[in-house]
Amino acid sequence: KGVPLLLVHDAGAGGLVSFDLPNASVAADFARAGHPVTIMSVRGWEHSTKPAALEQPAPANAPAVSLDEALRDIDAVVAHMRAKYGRARVAVIGWGTGATWG
Repeated sequence: KGVPLLLVHDAGAGGLVSFDLPNASVAADFARAGHPVTIMSVRGWEHSTKPAALEQPAPANAPAVSLDEALRDIDAVVAHMRAKYGRARVAVIGWGTGATWG
């Protein structure tokens, strides 16, 4: 079995839109290659929990999700994956802001 992979989206789109489109799924390609794959959305994107600031007009608030919050979200998913797959190593793959967070 391959190394478990965590796919982390860019700041403009969520995880599923970034990595699992019907006719172009990077997640499915990695899974077919034998990697357990997890796609996540940092809080505030797609179907994740939404900070209250996202209910307000953007100019009224500072960025709704801080770097520290994004890192905590990613750390929580990595910890879950380590326990689920019984593996110490998890590869984090991100694009755009997801690469920075990763």
